[in-house]
Amino acid sequence: MGLRTFLGLKKKRARAEAMPFPTIEGFSQLHQDSWIVSETNGKRDGFFVEIGAFDGTSLSNTLLLERDYGWSGILVEPNPAFTIPILSTRKAKLCTQPVDSQSGNSVTMLFVTEKPEISAINRVAYNDMNSEQRKKDHVQIEMQTISLLDLLIKFNAPEVIDYISIDTEGNEFDILENFDFQRFDIRFFSLEHNFTEAEAKLDNLMRKNGYERVFKDITKFDAWYRKIS
Repeated sequence: MGLRTFLGLKKKRARAEAMPFPTIEGFSQLHQDSWIVSETNGKRDGFFVEIGAFDGTSLSNTLLLERDYGWSGILVEPNPAFTIPILSTRKAKLCTQPVDSQSGNSVTMLFVTEKPEISAINRVAYNDMNSEQRKKDHVQIEMQTISLLDLLIKFNAPEVIDYISIDTEGNEFDILENFDFQRFDIRFFSLEHNFTEAEAKLDNLMRKNGYERVFKDITKFDAWYRKIS
C-alpha cells in the first residue's frame, strides 16, 4: 500500500467518525451509501437510480446497496468507455443516454480524458470549478437525451423508488425542473451542485415538492434530500 493510499484511508476513517449517522465501509465519496443504509434501516431489496454512474464501482453511491443489501436499479452512464466495465461488474440495468430536461434532444457530450468523472453536457461544462480542465482535455460526442420520467418508464421502475443519485456535472436542476414528482414515490435524493447557483434552485425546487434538505453542513458539493412523509 502506497503512502498516498494509506493517507487516503486514514482521512476516510477520520471523516467517518465525525458523521452524524452510522458509517460502513462503502464506495461513496461523501458516505452517501452509508446515509441511505441508515435512513432505510438497512432495508433489503430496495430500488435505486444512479445518474452519472462513472465506471460502476469507483465512488459509486449504489454499489454497496446492490452488493450487500440486494437492491436493484438503474444506472445511467453515457461515456462509452465505461459501458463494458459497468456491464461486467453491476447487476443493475444500464442506460447509455444522457439524462436531461426532455427526451429526444441532440446534445454534445464532453468526455474528459484524464478526469472522466467531470465529463458533462457541453452547455453546462464551463460553469463550475472544473471548467478549465474540461476546456483542455476532452472528446466530443453527439448524443440523444432522455428525460428522467421517460427513463423510469422505459426501465420499468417501481412506483416506490428508495433513492435517486444525480451527479451529472451541471445539469442536475435541468433534469428535475420539469419532472412530475407525483408519478413516483421517491424517498431520498442526493444531488451534486458544486457550489454553483444551482444549489439554491435545487433547494427551492425540492422544498416545493415536499422534500427537506438534511446534513447540509457535512455534504460539501452535494445536497441530500429526504421526502417529508
